[in-house]
Amino acid sequence: MRYEQEREQIINSCIRMCDDQLTLGTSGNVSIRIGDHIVITPSAVPYPELTPDMVPIIDLHGNVVEGALKPSSETPLHTFVLRGNAIASTVLR
Repeated sequence: MRYEQEREQIINSCIRMCDDQLTLGTSGNVSIRIGDHIVITPSAVPYPELTPDMVPIIDLHGNVVEGALKPSSETPLHTFVLRGNAIASTVLR
């Protein structure tokens, strides 16, 4: 399994968000870019139930590279930002 440590970081961040009452249920998604891949929370899975193998890996355009679960419904936002588009569009204004 690729990126096991990063998948654990995703889970820990999600659980902490819930513990700190920053999010409820499955809202508030988290992602990490690693080269040409993004590790991102799956869609519709309660965070306390997550295991590393449940956290999907996608490419920079949202295509699943590894994992059986559907990535977050916020995947287009995460891929846009993590490709650097948000920074470029801010600088160009």
